[in-house]
Amino acid sequence: MEWGRTEVTETEQKTRFPDVPEEIILRILLELPIWYLLRFRCVSKCWCFLISDPPFSLSVQRRHVIVASHYYQPEFSLRCINDDGSIMEIPRPKPLQFAGCLRIGGSCNGGSCNGLVLLNSREDLFKWNPFTGCCKKVLSIEFLKQYSDSSIMDVSGLCYDSSMDDYKVVTWVRDGETSMACMVGSCRTKSWTKNCDPYYKKIESSTLVDEHLHWLVAESNIGEDPFSLATNLIVCFVLQTNKFVKVLMPNCD
Repeated sequence: MEWGRTEVTETEQKTRFPDVPEEIILRILLELPIWYLLRFRCVSKCWCFLISDPPFSLSVQRRHVIVASHYYQPEFSLRCINDDGSIMEIPRPKPLQFAGCLRIGGSCNGGSCNGLVLLNSREDLFKWNPFTGCCKKVLSIEFLKQYSDSSIMDVSGLCYDSSMDDYKVVTWVRDGETSMACMVGSCRTKSWTKNCDPYYKKIESSTLVDEHLHWLVAESNIGEDPFSLATNLIVCFVLQTNKFVKVLMPNCD
C-alpha cells in the first residue's frame, strides 16, 4: 500500500512539474534576486551546476551594484543595490570578519571586475565573489611598503588578462611628495612588478572600459615647479604589456 502510494505521488509530481527546457529555466533564474539563487543551488545537482556556471553567475553579478558605506571600521559595511532599487546588506567575507580595517580597492573605489571585488585589509589583498561567498587572499601589500610609508595604496583597479588567464591589480603608491608610481600585481603568480612609465602627480579613481582600466591623471614633468598647474590626460593600462598609453581627450569645442 505504501509503495503504491509512493508511485502515485511520483506520477502526480511528474504531471505537475513537466520537463522545462533549460533555456526557460535560465531565463527565470536570471530574473531572481541573487540571494534566492544562492539558496536554490541546493534544489538539485542540475540547478547547482547551472547557477554556479561562470557565464551564468557573471550575467547575474553584472546586474548588481555593490557599495561601501564607509571605508573603515566600525562604520564600514557592504550593501547591494538590487534591480528593484531595494538595498540589502552583505555579510563580510569569513576571512575578513574580524579585520580591523577593510576597504574596497584603494582609498578610492575601483577594485571590481567580472563581478569580483578587490578587498584591501591594509596587510593583504583579497579577491571576493559576493555571489558565491568565496574570498581568497591573492596578494600581500608588504612589498609595497618599501615605496611608501604613509599611504600604501592611493588608487587601485582590478582587471582580467584573458591571454594569461590572470587577474591583475594595478595600484598607485606615493613615490615622494609630488609624484606617484605604479605597481602591477599578478593574482596568478602572487607577485608585484614596478611599472617604469612616467610618474603622475594625481590619479583619479579608475574606470573599467572594454576590460581595460582607464585613469584621469595629472602629468608630472621632471624638474618642474611642484606647485605649477598640471596637464590632465587620460591613460589606459594595456594588459598584455603592462604599459600605459595616452587616450585622446574629448573635443569640447
